[in-house]
Amino acid sequence: MRQWFLLLLAALLVINYVSLPPSDTKLETKLIAERPNFERLIQKANQTPSVVKIGMKEIEDADGRKYREGEKQDFLSLESWREYREIFEKIGMNEGLYRSPRNGQMGFWSHTILGKIGPVGPIYGYVYCPAASNAVHAGLLPCSEQRDERDIGDYRYKRIGPEWFIVEIFQTHSLVN
Repeated sequence: MRQWFLLLLAALLVINYVSLPPSDTKLETKLIAERPNFERLIQKANQTPSVVKIGMKEIEDADGRKYREGEKQDFLSLESWREYREIFEKIGMNEGLYRSPRNGQMGFWSHTILGKIGPVGPIYGYVYCPAASNAVHAGLLPCSEQRDERDIGDYRYKRIGPEWFIVEIFQTHSLVN
């Protein structure tokens, strides 16, 4: 009986470990290490302002129309979309990005291993707030609130640079797909 209890306890600890997002320190270190790739994504996304979401399997335009690979759309070439996906994989943001069409604020999102399998779980990543967008006090929460950090239960963010925040959201569905 004791062996089963210890096995169950070990399994629960492993499940808990893989369901947690990376620590703030790991996310900050990742942004520093992959900064050129994030900058490339920002540059590319700003060249297609009519696209608001770019994911691994789907893109969405500013009118809410969604397109999967192979469907006719005039926003992204297959080559460009492939480059986005390669960078998403390299930087570990498997949910893709969201770009505000109004102010250029961007969210780069990922999920934990169990987040992809289960119906609920944490989504984490980064929010980029261009300096010019900070004056409007609108858009993505970290950009609009003008705070260095906030934790409101299912939404937490922390500033890690003048224009960058790490974010963790407890979601019941994907942000991009």
